[in-house]
Amino acid sequence: MGLFEKFFTEKTDAAATIYVPQDEAEACLAILYLLSTADGVSSVQEAENLLGNLTVKRRFFGVQWQETMKRIVAATADTDPAVMLDSACTAVSTAFRPTMFALAADLMLIDDEIDASEKAILNHIAAQMGLEDELTLKIVEVLILKNFDNMKLE
Repeated sequence: MGLFEKFFTEKTDAAATIYVPQDEAEACLAILYLLSTADGVSSVQEAENLLGNLTVKRRFFGVQWQETMKRIVAATADTDPAVMLDSACTAVSTAFRPTMFALAADLMLIDDEIDASEKAILNHIAAQMGLEDELTLKIVEVLILKNFDNMKLE
């Protein structure tokens, strides 16, 4: 069961472990990691490929990304992905939330398409981050143009 299915099903007590990112860098990487593993496959290699969009940000200069990734992967073992996602979204600073939403949306729109479950999760992320609908719509519209005619991922 992937993130999208887990995200929209009723939570159980067994999945009530709380996740608190150590810092904003961890919160941002956790969001991208959870989205990249929404098919239920947790691959450190796959997630490390996500770092390109974060490592170029001045605010994350000097972050020990390998250690950060280890904490995130370990947390996914006993934490509900929806709980992790919500916690990570709220741990992103207000000023960086639009950028982080754009990075998440770009990951979701990489194949130039968005299905109903992806749309639902992006709406949820925007709500958790407290972003206005008008702003998120602009971000998604630009990303659709950016990713137009991309090859479909298999």
